[in-house]
Amino acid sequence: MKNIAITIFIALIAVVMGLYLTSFQVRETESALVMTFGDATKFLFSVGLEFQGDLDNGIISEGLRQEFEGNGASLLQDVTVSVEQAGVTWLITDELKKYPIKKEEGRLKIYTTREITKPGWYFKWPAPIQTKEIFDSRMQVFEADLGETTTKGAVPIIVNTYVVWRIAEPLKFLNAVGTVKQAETKLYSQITDTQNRVIGQHSFGEFVNSDSEEIKFNQIEAEMLADLEQTLSDEYGIEIKALGIKQLKVSKDVSKDVFERMKTDRKRRTEATIARGEAEATKIRADANYKAKELLATAEARAKVIRGQGDAEAAKHYKMLEEDPELAMFLRNIESLEKILKERSTIVIPADSEPFTLLKNIPSLEPKSQEGR
Repeated sequence: MKNIAITIFIALIAVVMGLYLTSFQVRETESALVMTFGDATKFLFSVGLEFQGDLDNGIISEGLRQEFEGNGASLLQDVTVSVEQAGVTWLITDELKKYPIKKEEGRLKIYTTREITKPGWYFKWPAPIQTKEIFDSRMQVFEADLGETTTKGAVPIIVNTYVVWRIAEPLKFLNAVGTVKQAETKLYSQITDTQNRVIGQHSFGEFVNSDSEEIKFNQIEAEMLADLEQTLSDEYGIEIKALGIKQLKVSKDVSKDVFERMKTDRKRRTEATIARGEAEATKIRADANYKAKELLATAEARAKVIRGQGDAEAAKHYKMLEEDPELAMFLRNIESLEKILKERSTIVIPADSEPFTLLKNIPSLEPKSQEGR
């Protein structure tokens, strides 16, 4: 019984060791590269140059598929072809396998590599036949040191740029870079070159300006990202997800000049605004005066018409009063009496004084005959 337990224990140890030596796990945040005898690529076979044109166009011809099948490496239907350097190098991606193709010695040489980017449990031959390299495929942030560069107008500025990156192609990354530390060295060098090249195409006013519409930070960052990601992806297998300028500094002398320019610009804008306001005020006053004169002229013309109508009407009444003097005197007395008695007042006058005789006797106002008129 004891011997059976020992045998089972030894078998378990052998199974665990076997699994340890021949299998490995790739997590969600990782990618892996399986190497044979320390080489990430293994030569499979070579073909003639008749397939080069199709590869440059991203096409796998039926003849090339048959060549793969004849060498024990059947390709799936949905494989992709990446042209790394037209006429020189290509990469065929087939699910978990990648086949680098190089033009060497007048032929197209096909290699194989086992690059794993999907999580799971995988098997391999035990070392030293096959070994594995695990890469962290999570997003990483690299922040370059503060560096001085110059704008289009030769104004020196100090910028601090950061990038968000990840390992996208393990094989290319291993061959061109090797480790994350070396990758950061490459990133620093490339960021410095990019910011010198891109920032040198923009004026200082696009970084610092009192007018927010003149500032083009987003555009400059986008240009830097486009310039950087192409180089890093093609040469190092690094994918740049984001780029930004974290800090922007200027020297004391430049700051002084900037503030002076800002003051001058503010003063110029203030004077321009005041001038526009005065011009608008002058225009409004002129328009108001014109309208006032026009209204006064219209009112005067209307008043003349009314006065003319009144004078004409009065002339008719005057003519009637001239024909009947007694009626005229009666109306004048009535008007005088109305004015005198308008307010409360005490007046002592003879009762036979005009126009108070109207209070005692109402005169007989017989209209004159038509003949008398």
